[in-house]
Amino acid sequence: MEKQQRPKSTNKKDARRILEMVGGLHQCGYESLFLSPGMAPSGAYWRYRIGVMKEGKWSDKPDYFGDAYEVVSGSLGSECEIPWGKSAETVSEFTDNFIEVYKVKLQKARVPNPVYVNWFKEMLEKTAPDGHFLFYCDPDPYFEYAFTWGYPEDFRMPMPPGFVKG
Repeated sequence: MEKQQRPKSTNKKDARRILEMVGGLHQCGYESLFLSPGMAPSGAYWRYRIGVMKEGKWSDKPDYFGDAYEVVSGSLGSECEIPWGKSAETVSEFTDNFIEVYKVKLQKARVPNPVYVNWFKEMLEKTAPDGHFLFYCDPDPYFEYAFTWGYPEDFRMPMPPGFVKG
């Protein structure tokens, strides 16, 4: 069986738009939707997975949306697009498209989780306008705190509420 290439983007601003999309989905009532971001060993790809928390916690067997994805944060990459959007689209279009593509599965994320939503909102505010945060760098395990790759430098914040080290 031929291995499929993971969807990638050639626009490093997509990382920020994906973060903001998740924040927008929280505002739409999908409060138990989580994002797990990291960096590839090369330092060229910001990786992420989007999933649904169970009872306010990240499960050891998470319910993810699709495969793991990579967004270029350096100069390498391919011409592939993410499954629900294109690099030229706005955060609002990303959000609407994500809802359309995953409308059935997304209902599982309609469980209120204000503590996590507030943590995520604070992270977005503190890393604005262009920062993207990480929880791990492959192949290392998860870190003890969230930090940014690039701006703002020397940024650290406690891991999110409900986070379970994987």
